[in-house]
Amino acid sequence: MQERARCVSPELVLVCPELRAAMLADLPDVDPDAWLDRHLNRSVAAPEFQLMSFLADAPLPHEATPLPLAILAYTAASATRFSFEAAVFLGIVVGLLSVVTVVHS
Repeated sequence: MQERARCVSPELVLVCPELRAAMLADLPDVDPDAWLDRHLNRSVAAPEFQLMSFLADAPLPHEATPLPLAILAYTAASATRFSFEAAVFLGIVVGLLSVVTVVHS
């Protein structure tokens, strides 16, 4: 079945009734309750659960920073970033205006 199924395109199975019937006949029998056994009889915990339980038991990598100090550091970093971006923007504007002045004179 596997070898024959690889040679046949799914589109052809959809449009050819004889081929569709042959492919459906080749499918294995389905147990309607098989999905229950597969999901309920799990002896090992899910990997996500193992990861979350590991992270819950792990110590924090460092001590928490006091809130006022974190706010001050964030404000200083944002102000520095803004001043740098504003200086670059103004430099570009001044450069373009200088080029325009030289071209028009």
